[in-house]
This record gives sequence, C-alpha cells and structure tokens, in this order.
Amino acid sequence: VQNTAPSFGAVAIWKTNGSVVTYGDATFGGDISGVSGLLDSGVVEIVSNNYCFSARKDNGDVIFWAGFFCRVEGPAEGLVATDIQTLYRTSNSMFAGIDSQGHVKSWGSLDNANPQVDFTTVEADLQGGVSQIAATGSAFAARKSSGKVVTWGFENTGGTTTIPVDVTANLQSGVISLS
Repeated sequence: VQNTAPSFGAVAIWKTNGSVVTYGDATFGGDISGVSGLLDSGVVEIVSNNYCFSARKDNGDVIFWAGFFCRVEGPAEGLVATDIQTLYRTSNSMFAGIDSQGHVKSWGSLDNANPQVDFTTVEADLQGGVSQIAATGSAFAARKSSGKVVTWGFENTGGTTTIPVDVTANLQSGVISLS
C-alpha cells in the first residue's frame, strides 16, 4: 500500500503497483467498477473528499469517481482532465488541478446552475499563469504568477472576493502566497 484516501463511507487504496482498489459504501465512492480499467496501473496520487475521489496517473490523466452524494454535471466518473501536475480538493465535493501550462481545471460537484459554484465564470481567467491553489470546505483560491487571486466555489466558504466586503482591488496583484 502506497497511500489511502477516505471519504465519509469508503476508502480508496493506492497500491505499490500503481493500481487503486476501493472498499466501502458505493454511495460514497466505494464502487470503481466503471473506472477500474483506468485505475489498474500508473496511478501516482489519489485524493478524496467527503463524497468523491480523484486519481492522477503518471501521464497527467485524472480519473474521477463518485457515489450518489457527489452531484456532478455530466458523467459521474471517468477521465476528467489531462496533463495535470498537481491535484487539490475541497473537503466537500470539488477538485481542481494545475496542468503543465499553468491552466486550472476543476471538477466534482460543480453546480453550473448556481452562480456561487459555477467554475465557468472564472475559467477564462485561469487559462495560464496559475502557480498555486488553496482550498476551503467548498471553495478554491488560485494565485497567478502576476500575484492576482481568483476564487470560485460557495461564497460562504471563500468562493467570492465580495462577501462580506469587496476585497477584489486588494487581490489584483502582489499576492505572494496562499495558505
């Protein structure tokens, strides 16, 4: 065993041969039968949150799987991103990754009907130059090489720079690090 990643009701186990197996409740991601062929070799990292899992392979492909409690737009499992160098997760049900060009990709429980969570509203601003991502329970903040910070996710956990006060002007440049 290389590492384990738990959700509320399941565990993913990353084995030394680069494969992943799971056990536990299927409603919390314990069933990988739909993606097992994608997880039988080459896995170099697994991450989880309360409801779902992501595994990064040695070629940068990211495989996502989830149970019932991780609402997603589109397919609930499979290849969700390519060329990812680093994975990030919120504690609830969202994931993000930075690719080799500094572009951000985000997946998981992205509710495009809810403007609080809609990644598409910031996606264009994250297509290069991103060097760091920080996560909260249900939001992300990405720092660009220019020092600008871009946020997305639920506004009550940091997914906006305007609640409770507008700090947008202070986050346009000069930010050195996120924590």
